[in-house]
Amino acid sequence: MKYSIFILLILTLLSCGEELQPEPFVQIIIDCDAETVSGNNFISGQDTLEGGQTQSSDFSRSGDYSTKLNNAEPFAFAYSIYDIKIGDVIDASVWVHQGNSNAQVIISDRVDNGFSESYDQVELIEGDWGSIRGYFIANQSYEELTVYILNFDAEPAYTDDFHITISKNNAKPDLSNEALEISLSQEALDSLSLWRDKALEQGVITGDLKNYLDATILVNGEEIPVELRLKGDWTDHLTTDKWSFRIKVKGENSFRELKSFSIQNPSTRSFMDEWFAHKMFEKEGVLTTRYTFIPVIINGEQKGVYALEEHFDKQLLEHSERREGPIVKFDESGVWQVHQYESRSNTFPKVPIFESAEITPFKKNRTRKSPVLSAQFKVAQEQMSRLRSHDPNVFEYLDVEAYVKYIALSDVLNGDHGQIWHNLRAYYNPITRKLEPIAYDCFVERKQIDRTVTITGFNRREKEYFNVLEAILSNEEAEAMYLNYLKLYSNDVFLNETMSSLTKEIEDAEKLLKNEYPGIELDRGIFMGNVQTIRQIIPEYEEFTLHPNKESSAPVTYEALPENVIFTDIALKAYIRDTLAYGKFEVHFENFHTSNVEVIGYAVKANKDSLIPIPSFGLDGFSQETEVKNIHFDEKPKVFFYTAENCSDRVFRYKLGKWSEPTMNDQPDRIVLKGEETIRLHGNLLFEKDVYVPRGHKLIIEEGTVIKFNNGAGFISESPVDMQGTSSHPIIITSEDSTASGFTVIAPGSESKMSYVEFSNLNTMNKNNWILTGAVTVYESDITIDNCSFYNNQCEDGLNLIRCSFLMTNSSISNTLSDGFDADFCTGTIEDSEFSNTGNDCLDFSGSEITISLCQIENAGDKGISGGEGSHLTIIGCNISNVNIGIASKDNSMVIVQGGTVMKSRVAYAAYRKKPEYGAATIFAEHVNLHEIEEIYLLDKGSKLTLDGESFEGTEVFNIEEMYAAFQK
Repeated sequence: MKYSIFILLILTLLSCGEELQPEPFVQIIIDCDAETVSGNNFISGQDTLEGGQTQSSDFSRSGDYSTKLNNAEPFAFAYSIYDIKIGDVIDASVWVHQGNSNAQVIISDRVDNGFSESYDQVELIEGDWGSIRGYFIANQSYEELTVYILNFDAEPAYTDDFHITISKNNAKPDLSNEALEISLSQEALDSLSLWRDKALEQGVITGDLKNYLDATILVNGEEIPVELRLKGDWTDHLTTDKWSFRIKVKGENSFRELKSFSIQNPSTRSFMDEWFAHKMFEKEGVLTTRYTFIPVIINGEQKGVYALEEHFDKQLLEHSERREGPIVKFDESGVWQVHQYESRSNTFPKVPIFESAEITPFKKNRTRKSPVLSAQFKVAQEQMSRLRSHDPNVFEYLDVEAYVKYIALSDVLNGDHGQIWHNLRAYYNPITRKLEPIAYDCFVERKQIDRTVTITGFNRREKEYFNVLEAILSNEEAEAMYLNYLKLYSNDVFLNETMSSLTKEIEDAEKLLKNEYPGIELDRGIFMGNVQTIRQIIPEYEEFTLHPNKESSAPVTYEALPENVIFTDIALKAYIRDTLAYGKFEVHFENFHTSNVEVIGYAVKANKDSLIPIPSFGLDGFSQETEVKNIHFDEKPKVFFYTAENCSDRVFRYKLGKWSEPTMNDQPDRIVLKGEETIRLHGNLLFEKDVYVPRGHKLIIEEGTVIKFNNGAGFISESPVDMQGTSSHPIIITSEDSTASGFTVIAPGSESKMSYVEFSNLNTMNKNNWILTGAVTVYESDITIDNCSFYNNQCEDGLNLIRCSFLMTNSSISNTLSDGFDADFCTGTIEDSEFSNTGNDCLDFSGSEITISLCQIENAGDKGISGGEGSHLTIIGCNISNVNIGIASKDNSMVIVQGGTVMKSRVAYAAYRKKPEYGAATIFAEHVNLHEIEEIYLLDKGSKLTLDGESFEGTEVFNIEEMYAAFQK
């Protein structure tokens, strides 16, 4: 036996003055190569392991022998471990000859047969041998556990080189200065314990057990209020002493720039596997939640290392350089109702869970209260409905490149748990009007992971029917794009470069986990094996033809449920369809229950059961589609009451959803410019319908061209634009009736040009729930703007650039209702340009890195130049006058000012935190001339100004609303 003993804990002093010596961390290592046998035992040094009678010379990985296991001799390498305590770790592995890989690593309580775990997934392959590994963490104490290898099949399995590492008395890291410290009342702990027990009893964590309770967390030495609840669906989140929690930070506070997040046992997502997946998605620009590891202390007790994961909030979007928009999902409550039934009956009935799932947003209250978010959610519902119905026109409603990246990376990682329909999360991008995937929940516990590598595209071609994500690849262009990314991501060079770029982060994460989980590290071999297998599959995939009877979805007939069985989250569905004249309401009804139902009444208050009877009406049971009925009511119903044919005389209630029925809108009536690869516009043109340029073209607007958009018409291009006017023959884009719905370019990965172009009298896109802010909007198309003017525009921003690199020279923006130039998540340079007469800011930047030089800025209703959300601005030789605030730095932004003038302003410099998830802001200014300034600076607590070498720091928290109210007097 090989012992490695490490003392991880220091002596602690008891109040009585006695010293306590904690038990040392002990690591016991057992290796057995099947070479030495004594009787029916294997001998390895001083260690004896049962199963020597299985020794065989048929195959060997090392030496001359291995074990031969079958139903006659099924056990080998049996080793007993005594006095197991909570937190002890058993890490066992064995190599299995690939002729038959049905052998299992078993960890069992042989004393009373009360416990047994098996592991049979091959994690590594070397030649003809594959390694299977069992990683067991004790959740309770055991007098004795036995580790052994098992194969009950008649066909023999050959195993060799058995290894065990036993880690006892593992220390939970005492990293108080880095920990998340949570405080709960005893009453709250009692409630959580009660709900946990009920979840363990029923096998799933249902919604009624996820009630929020008040708590506090410690941030920078200050207790801040939070709400906390149990988190998760399966009870693996609760079986250990590390219960999973969802935490919401209250008020104007945040934790690590997060307002809502989850903490959970790292084992629930396979330790480093999930962490690495998030890093991969982030590197490739696929939306994903922030995911890290952190020590947790609850009521002063060290709980060890948790995984911390960001929840679905607007901070996720800002961090990923996206504008706020709804995050949506398919409601999964029906899934867990059926799983509850399964835990009682051991059957999982075939019912239309997916078909009945409502489409809902995260942050429901915020979405309802915001007219903009509510309008955007209606479009998101439509796009999700198209996704569910396998609409093949995927480029119309999905960011296809983001989805194929997500699918290809999931294949390479072999982390497809997040692709299950009820785990899918999507962001509705309000600029593109398309859905983007949000990658998360890629892995489950290690012992449940199927390490068999497959690719999604092969599944789509091979199977007769395909699922939601496979359906995306039914579009040939999408599939070709997917195949290109699959080849890129399965390249050894790509994976090695990614791992190399993350070396320091990987080491830090492994070091933290190993305090508590010895042997846990990023298993690079598994991911390298994945890409090797995928490279072998790709040629076969490219040659494989589609299944001859390929259909978009299977014509499923669902089974009738037994007597008195109903899943109310999958049965009646109703939506307010229209508010009619004379105060009447039309309600849309569908039935997904597999027996007939009859609607018998309603209530006008959701929390009351007082039934208002109606002439009852029935809906047939669901088979392949629902029966639909639209019924008029004289008042707005909140609850409906119904009976079910298979449920005797029971009456059920359905609370009317707060969201409208998902609808498929007709294609807009617009003029589509297409045909040749290059499209040219010239002359005098008048449009009274929207003009649309599809992907795959280049639009050239020639010098001297005049385009007028009247009657609400607008311009939308998904291809780059080249607008080359001259000083004598500029291009003019205008609207005679000032109703034009903006000039919009959404062309990711392209380059556009605007020279000598005048944009005037435009409004912005605001139709069919598509709401933009700019008279001119450019998204993800790098652009040069030279000698252009934007004036008299009737919307929030004269010019709005989003996720662009840009150069703007010798241009002007004037007379806009709100901001002149608004750039979000951009990198750019502005030179020799003028900005004036804006209702709000002349220049406003969010999450951007900008250089502004030799510009004239005047007459702003609020700020001359504003940088927010982590922007970095360099301002050189600019003159600013007649504004409320000359230069503002907000929310982790840094603004450097060199030379120039600020005059006739209430405040020259302001630095403050506006959003709770961000930190203080900074300004460095030197050699700036100040004239007629009421107040040189305003500094929020922690924000800093360095003025010609002299430093100032704010000491009091700003009241932002009061500050602006003072300006408005």
